Amino acid sequence: MGDSDVATNKHCGILGIGALCIGMSACGGGMSAGTISTTARQANAQEPWMESMPRAQCGPNDRVETDLQGRVTAIDRVNGESLQSYNCNLELVGQHAGEGAGWQLAWLDDCAYYGQASGNPYQRQPVPNPTGSPGHVNPGTVVMDVSDSANPQPVNYLTSTSMIDPWESLKVNPDRRLLGSINARNGSGGPEFDFYDLAGDCTQPKLLFSGALGTSLGHGGNFAPDGHTYYGGPNNVAGGLKAVDLSDPTNPELLLEGFPLGMHDLSVSEDGTRLYMATTAVGGFSILDVTDVQQRKATPDVTVVSTLAFEDNYLPQMTQPIYVDGRPYVVYVDEGFSSGQQKTRCLQGLPPWGSGKIVDISDEENPQIASILRLEVADPANCLMTITDSETVGFQYDGHYCTASDGRTDNTTGVVHDAVILMCAFMESGVRVFDIRDPYAPREIAYYNPPGNPSYKPGTYHSYSQVCDTTDWAGAHSRYVPERNEIWITSQCNAFQTLRLSKPLDELLAASAAAG
Repeated sequence: MGDSDVATNKHCGILGIGALCIGMSACGGGMSAGTISTTARQANAQEPWMESMPRAQCGPNDRVETDLQGRVTAIDRVNGESLQSYNCNLELVGQHAGEGAGWQLAWLDDCAYYGQASGNPYQRQPVPNPTGSPGHVNPGTVVMDVSDSANPQPVNYLTSTSMIDPWESLKVNPDRRLLGSINARNGSGGPEFDFYDLAGDCTQPKLLFSGALGTSLGHGGNFAPDGHTYYGGPNNVAGGLKAVDLSDPTNPELLLEGFPLGMHDLSVSEDGTRLYMATTAVGGFSILDVTDVQQRKATPDVTVVSTLAFEDNYLPQMTQPIYVDGRPYVVYVDEGFSSGQQKTRCLQGLPPWGSGKIVDISDEENPQIASILRLEVADPANCLMTITDSETVGFQYDGHYCTASDGRTDNTTGVVHDAVILMCAFMESGVRVFDIRDPYAPREIAYYNPPGNPSYKPGTYHSYSQVCDTTDWAGAHSRYVPERNEIWITSQCNAFQTLRLSKPLDELLAASAAAG
C-alpha cells in the first residue's frame, strides 16, 4: 500500500470572522499528492506509519475475527455468526441495551451519559419506523449509574430541549463538573444550548440553563479545559461555530458566532488559545488561534494558524490534543465516505473507509502526519473484497471517535498528557484499542465488536432507519477506568456496555512492545 495523499497549507494568514479558506489553492501550495516531505521526515527523525495496524495478539479464549482485521464477512452476517460479539483481550462485563444509543458518550465519577436519537430518522430515510413498532418509552439523554460495572442502571432521562438529541455535542467538563450539549435533533435542531450542574450527585444532574444562543444550529461541540467556554455549532457551515461564555453557567453569553472554516467536532488546547477543528472545508483539520476569545476581548478575531488536508479523506469528524513524551500531537478521525463512493475510491487506489491519524504539531504552522490508524479492512489493497460486506447505508467500517488515555488516571475528551492508548470506535468494526507510546509505530492491543441485534431501536440512527441488523455501529467516545481495568462504550444497537481488559494494561503494553 502506498503513502496516504497529503497536502499542507502553512499559515493561511490572518482571517477575520467570516473569512474562509477553502481547499489548498486558496492559501498557496502544499506538498505534492502522495508524499510526505523529506524535510518533515528528517525533522521528525522517524518515518510516518502508513500501513495497516499490526494485529493484536489475542488470548486463547477470545472469539476472534474470522477474516481481515476489522471485517465482518458477508458469510458471518448470513449464517448468524455476527450475532455474537468478536473480542480480543476485551470481554463484556455489563450492559444496558435499553432503546439503543445515539452518537455520543460522556462520563463523570460513577456516572455515564449518552444521547439517543430524537425519533426522527434521517431525512434520506422516507419511511420512519418501518416495522410499526412503538416509539420511545424513555426519550432523551440517558443517565447511567455504573457504580456496579456488572449491573449498570439507567436512573434518569434528561429531556430539556438540547438533551432530547444532543448528537455529538454531549460533553462533560470534569473541572467545573458541567454537562453541556446543543440542540442537534438529527442535524435539524435549533440554536439552543443546555448546561447541567454535576457538582452534587452525578446521577441527578441539575439544569442550569436551557435556551437559544445565536442563530446557527447544533451538531458538535466541546468545552475549553477550564470549563469557562463552550464551542459548538453545525456541521459543515462556515461561520456557524459559536463561542459561549460560561463564567456564570446559569446565564451563558454568546461571545462570538461566525468562525472561518466549517467544523464537524473539535477540541481545545490546554491554555484555551487554540481550537483543533475537524474542518470540512479543507478535508482535514485546522488549528485556529482563539486567544481573543479566551481573553474575552470585546471584538474577538480568529486566525487560522494552519490546515492539514488529506486526499484520502472524505468527512472530517473529530480531534483530540495529546502529548507523548512531552511532544504535542493531535488525534484526528475522518468519518468516511458517502454510500456509493467506495467502488470509485477503490479504483483510484484510495481506502474505502475512513480511519484515524496521529499528527505531530510540534511546529503548529506545519503539522505533519506521524501515523495512520487504519485497519486491514480499510486497506486499499483489500478494497474490492470488502465493499459489498455491509447491509447498511454508509459508515460500515468507518472511523468515528478516538479517545486517548494515559492508562493511570480518568481520561477526558480534552487534553491528555503522557497518552499510552487510544480507544477508537470504527462503526461495524467495533472498538479498537491501540498502543500509541510510539506515535510513529502504533499497534493494536485489543478489540471488542458488539453483536448484531436485529430489532427496531428508537434510540438509534442505525441504518438511517433505526432498525438494527446483523452488525452494530460503534461510534462514540470511550472511557478507560484504570482502577477497574475497564472500558466504557456505547454502540447504536447495544447501547451502554462495560468491558474489561483480560490482562492488566501494563501486561498488554509489554506484550505489544515485545512483538514490535
